[in-house]
Amino acid sequence: MSEVEGSTVVSNTSIKEINSVFTSQEVLDILHPGWSEKRLENNDVFPFFMNSKLGISYCLQPFLTRTIPSYENLDPKCWNEFFPKICQFNLGIIPRNIPDNWDITEMKYQRITFGDSMEDLEKTYSSNIKRIKKKQDIFSLDSDTSLSTFFTFMKKNNPFFLKMKNILFARFQELILYFDSNGMGELLCLKNEKREIVAMSYYVFDGNSVIDFKGSSTREGKKTGAVAGLHLKAFERYHSNFRFYDFYGANSSRRAHFNRKFGSQQVSYYQFTRIDYHRFIKKIIKKIWSI
Repeated sequence: MSEVEGSTVVSNTSIKEINSVFTSQEVLDILHPGWSEKRLENNDVFPFFMNSKLGISYCLQPFLTRTIPSYENLDPKCWNEFFPKICQFNLGIIPRNIPDNWDITEMKYQRITFGDSMEDLEKTYSSNIKRIKKKQDIFSLDSDTSLSTFFTFMKKNNPFFLKMKNILFARFQELILYFDSNGMGELLCLKNEKREIVAMSYYVFDGNSVIDFKGSSTREGKKTGAVAGLHLKAFERYHSNFRFYDFYGANSSRRAHFNRKFGSQQVSYYQFTRIDYHRFIKKIIKKIWSI
């Protein structure tokens, strides 16, 4: 165990994202309309993400965000009073003195730390990635594709978006449009020799990190290694401008295994859940709220 800024961490790497673009007021307005601020007796103010279903109030991690860094400054002794009986949020650390009625789950994503040269990064690639790199000439990078094409492509090729409710997909679209109109990201597409799009992803610029936020590939792209090819092109594009290449959400062990082939490191963060109801009702709530 090691001590980090007064909190206990039980992983090899911890994250802090206080200045993340995903926790700005503008982004929260898009991803969780109606969020509010809640003030403690000592006048400290924290964001509050209240919802209601079947007449029951609950507070969950906002859509498409990874952590709520400001909650790291909220004394865990206040958690039971501050939050409703159904609550779930993520932090980059494990604070001390978590109340016994909160469950803690370790989550992971992968991140590359860019070194002084691309040669150093390339040495960390797996043999499979090195083989794909040798065939990169079959692909070309395009940064001029329209966002409308991107949204259609995601709906067609990404299972996550195929199942997404229309209201949530509309928020995703609004978020990408916000990032794009403010110079906070860009869309990159990979095309084959026929100039057909085989993979694309939207990259978000977040301080010293470039985030591979959301993307997908065609069936052909999956067969030809287009996703790996897009990452390799992106590394070359962003290496000199950012410190980290962030694969963002990747709790899937299969996706994590793929990301590690590029020499990325595992980064841990933590999910905190409270459902203060009888065990039988708790099971029903977990199913309804998917927590």
